[in-house]
Amino acid sequence: MKKHWITILLLILGGYIMAQSLVEFSTSEGYENGALRNQNNWDATNTYPGNWIVDAEGDGMVWADKMNQRAIWGVPNILTGAGDKITFRVEFDCELESMPTTNSLMYFGFIAKPNVGTGQEDNTKMNVIHFKKAVLTVQLRNNNNAANLSPDASIPLEEVDDPATTKVLRLAVEISLTLGVDAASSTMSGKIINLSKSTETAIGSYTGINADLYNAATSTGLYGTFGSGANNSKPIVYKVSMQKVITSVELPGSSQPFFSVDKRQKQLMFNASVEGENLSIFDLTGKEVFTGIVNSPTVDLKILDNGVYFLKLKKLTGKFLL
Repeated sequence: MKKHWITILLLILGGYIMAQSLVEFSTSEGYENGALRNQNNWDATNTYPGNWIVDAEGDGMVWADKMNQRAIWGVPNILTGAGDKITFRVEFDCELESMPTTNSLMYFGFIAKPNVGTGQEDNTKMNVIHFKKAVLTVQLRNNNNAANLSPDASIPLEEVDDPATTKVLRLAVEISLTLGVDAASSTMSGKIINLSKSTETAIGSYTGINADLYNAATSTGLYGTFGSGANNSKPIVYKVSMQKVITSVELPGSSQPFFSVDKRQKQLMFNASVEGENLSIFDLTGKEVFTGIVNSPTVDLKILDNGVYFLKLKKLTGKFLL
């Protein structure tokens, strides 16, 4: 069976592009029971049995029962420059009972390569945030697991521990990388979400990422990564998603967005030559409400009611309000 990743792509919203992709490790997505590293678009440590094994039945999951096991979602994500942001979300649970408070339970972040490699020599190519059990809380810590994020991103243990199963109630961790003008000014941030109680922590952060990761983000692409920590927390991951926000939708060599809207005249005005391209416009339900060839820089839309619409050209997509 062909394995693939599900993606929802490219809406231009008020001056930025947002792209999102999602995986739930289910048979409907093409996942099969077995090692995660054998699934399309994934690489993972694999000391069989038990290290990042897919169980695609039911709702789908991937699990590991050994320490220090890496997984990388091998779909490249390219950012364009300062202000661009990418968010990696992982929904999971893991054991807390008898776990010491020294080492991380899991980690989440980004890496500049699509394969797990052999270990410590790859650390310069990634930046992560650690999920850790502290004395009275679970919390997020910086790239070296040396300090709390600022502000503190933590949840009291009594809010997340489930004594009946010795597992954390279903949690999500969202990790974001926001590019600065260079690696030193780029920021990693994160929060914990208690999905069972619909609560979440503050968003904590640290500044400064590895140069390899920064360079990859703006050239070859970066990749989402997660792993089991130095404590054997037996993590079970149910869902991962990636959302990318590009703050500039300017065309190469241009200082302007590629289109504007005259709401009074109900006209689209293109700032780049798209003459001869087919234009499709959709309403919020996804219904195509306009189609035609662009024969001039201005397209009349008086046939459309006031509202929110999406447009699609050969290589460009957008959103506008009439």
